[in-house]
Amino acid sequence: MQFVQFMVTKRRFSIFMVISSTLTLLSGALLLWQRAGGHWRDYVSTGPGLVFTIGSITGAVVYMIGMFGVNPRAIKLAKIGDEIQAAGGPPKPAQGAILHKLDREMSALNLADFTLVAISLVLMSSARFWVF
Repeated sequence: MQFVQFMVTKRRFSIFMVISSTLTLLSGALLLWQRAGGHWRDYVSTGPGLVFTIGSITGAVVYMIGMFGVNPRAIKLAKIGDEIQAAGGPPKPAQGAILHKLDREMSALNLADFTLVAISLVLMSSARFWVF
């Protein structure tokens, strides 16, 4: 909890992740567009084109989960951590319930992120071998 609080509030890790993941997504989209050469239907009709596109879409879903799922919850965790630290004692029952709920949600989102990143990685790294 202290580590998350430190990284989100003091080091502004959330802002860094938003900027770096947005730049990664945009550069990937530009590379995909350049590779397709403006002929999207022709590109997607090839094995590598289809697999790269599916991997890219999977990566975009991971981005959305991070932006709209993980990031807001990390900010909430940091705020609750600040409140608990300011109070100088153990968390109140309401705060404990919120922490427990956020922990469950973050665990589910992390599992989804890991699974989708693994799928995207496998697809994109093997795309050139998909010939049909």
